[in-house]
Amino acid sequence: MKTSRIILLITAAALCLSCENNREPEVKAGKNIGEIYVTAAPGSRSVLVSLDGLWRVRSCEDWISTDVNGRDGEGAFTFRYGSNESDFFVSNPVRRGAIVIQSLKTMTADTLYVRQQGVPDGKEYQSIPKDSYIEFLEGSFRSVSVLYANVQGAEEAAAGAWIASVGADINCIVWTDSLSISRKDGVPMDSEEQLTAPEAIVASGEGINLAVSDFGYTPDNAAGYYQSIKSLLSRSYDKPGAGDLWLVGGSFYYLSVMEAGYPSTPSWYPADPSAEAFAADLYAQGANLTDCVWMTGRDFTPTWSTGGQSWRADYVYASVGAWTSVTSVKVLGTLAPGATHKAVLLNLKY
Repeated sequence: MKTSRIILLITAAALCLSCENNREPEVKAGKNIGEIYVTAAPGSRSVLVSLDGLWRVRSCEDWISTDVNGRDGEGAFTFRYGSNESDFFVSNPVRRGAIVIQSLKTMTADTLYVRQQGVPDGKEYQSIPKDSYIEFLEGSFRSVSVLYANVQGAEEAAAGAWIASVGADINCIVWTDSLSISRKDGVPMDSEEQLTAPEAIVASGEGINLAVSDFGYTPDNAAGYYQSIKSLLSRSYDKPGAGDLWLVGGSFYYLSVMEAGYPSTPSWYPADPSAEAFAADLYAQGANLTDCVWMTGRDFTPTWSTGGQSWRADYVYASVGAWTSVTSVKVLGTLAPGATHKAVLLNLKY
């Protein structure tokens, strides 16, 4: 009896030792091997991995998936990422996720990060590989900065010097007696068209379409502003075959329905969202245009004053495709000497 018990104990101990010997080697935490930047719209990117022997790849996020779980030696994997787009109701911040690449030879798990654009936070993100064994395939972005500025009241030379100091790639300018859209290097835009009623310029360049207009300030002109934005959009952004990427801006002077009701909103500002004063802004939003300033500021943001009242007279709307490409929106506090309007500077990657 005692002999049988001893044999059983010896057998159990041997099995435990065998299990210990056959246990998977412990995986060691590796290093940060880089970060890939992607825009807010859903999509995919591919990564080339050059490791000796078998390697495994897996996502640590529910919004990232990979097409394979690993390869042997040099090989590529593709990861897909979900939408991080925002609208008037949902404001998704920039997010960061992780993909783990594990070498079975060294049992080391390195981390590749994915940074996805959300509502612009004022920071400029880039794709940065940090190890020679990975290479980011395709997916390069065009980066463009666009300035919308009303320099009425400033001397032309002083205004020109201020515009140059901002250093935007494209300048959409309301001058005292004219409008212009130009590249900072002086190269003409790919196309340009002048519109009337209202006065506007429409142009394309750097893969994006732009419109700039000045509706002029007229008190109690809600109906007139409504007709102006309707006319401008019908002959530019809404025109058949007009393209997907659009910025439409300038000095429109009407009131933003989205800026009603904040603690900083003045008492004279209409509180009823159906008020006629908001009709023009509601029309633009109904055309699937996103108010870039409000979407990033989420507050009352005045850019111009007259008669003792201040409000946002200046707008930059973006089409759906353009908005998902916007990485930053800034209302500039420094004005061109003599100008009375604040300017808006945007950066896009697409």
